[in-house]
Amino acid sequence: MNISFWCEFPNKINWKKTGDFLKSIYKQTEIFIAVKSKKEFLNWKKKIKSKNIKLIPWVLLPKKHGYWFSGFSSREDIRHLEQFIGDKVFIDAEPPLSEINKPFFKYAFYYIGLMFHSAVNLGFLEKEVESLCKKNKVLYSEFPFPHLIFKRLGIYINSKHKKFNNNLEKVLGWYTTFFGETFRFLIRPYLRHKARQVINYYGNNKVSFAVGLVGSGISPSFECTYLSCEELRDDLQDLQNLGAKKVIIYSIESLMKKEDLGSWKEVIKKYS
Repeated sequence: MNISFWCEFPNKINWKKTGDFLKSIYKQTEIFIAVKSKKEFLNWKKKIKSKNIKLIPWVLLPKKHGYWFSGFSSREDIRHLEQFIGDKVFIDAEPPLSEINKPFFKYAFYYIGLMFHSAVNLGFLEKEVESLCKKNKVLYSEFPFPHLIFKRLGIYINSKHKKFNNNLEKVLGWYTTFFGETFRFLIRPYLRHKARQVINYYGNNKVSFAVGLVGSGISPSFECTYLSCEELRDDLQDLQNLGAKKVIIYSIESLMKKEDLGSWKEVIKKYS
């Protein structure tokens, strides 16, 4: 499988050490780096000297504007994507970020409430994605739940539509740690089922699987993580058995903090 990585907090990583680590696995590795502007992305490209790291912009909004893109984003915010016309880019489409450290049950009520509001700019977001697809490949997030839910949450786009010029690919959130260790054994069979559906629908060349979490992200109060590299191994084995070709691990900065980094490296090498 082709394995790449997310990097949500690029200021919290030793890029020289990371480049040396990745060089021992691949000739070149894609890292989806979180940025809020084209200028910021170009600055990171200048700072990171490693030739075996290929940076891809993972475009986000300021936290006060919702952090992720959706039909609830303003048109002004959505237009920020125009800076990246011509670039391969990942658009993280999720409901707007609420308070960062809310307990999970409060997040659940927040998302349910959003479904009763109108995501008035989803059509505008879709048009911006269409414009980006005319020039280069666009990766766009999807989650393993019914599409109707995500239409109501203002984030669903059908990537198979011909207007996207065959350049729109989906990234399925395949996070077995999401509900913690207690429910991991239950969620894995469900995610395997969804992976089969997604591969059959889009084709395994048109979907990547976001795997994790190795470490917590922007909402650490409810983001559970792997307890060991064996759990990552199990997920990669499942995806390989299902015929997945592309995997993105969350996240490289969390991985580089592991005391037993060598063990994690061996798991990644085995499935690369």
